[in-house]
Amino acid sequence: ADILLENRSESDWARSRLELPGLAWAFVQEKPVVIGGVLDQGSIGVLWIAGCDGWTRYVKHVIRMFRSIVSSGLYQRYLCQVHEFDHIARRFVERIGFTEMGTRNGLVSYGMVL
Repeated sequence: ADILLENRSESDWARSRLELPGLAWAFVQEKPVVIGGVLDQGSIGVLWIAGCDGWTRYVKHVIRMFRSIVSSGLYQRYLCQVHEFDHIARRFVERIGFTEMGTRNGLVSYGMVL
């Protein structure tokens, strides 16, 4: 399936994540709208999300999915990085409980300790 066909580099990035150890999920409406997961790095889970235009309509579902993973107790700490200019994604990760840790090379790092 073509995931994120609108932006080939994001599509390739998302596909590469599906092959790494951890959990992955997708929300599909005729085609994938948003995919994501948590990469397994021992006691640390690294959140990743990629979506097509309109993915924000599924924010509530994404939040439920992530909270379910957090409540499972699989990881003691979560990390993620967001492009500095992507204010929607930054608000999203802050809404689900991440705290900003700093910015480097245009990426804002976030963390969550349980």
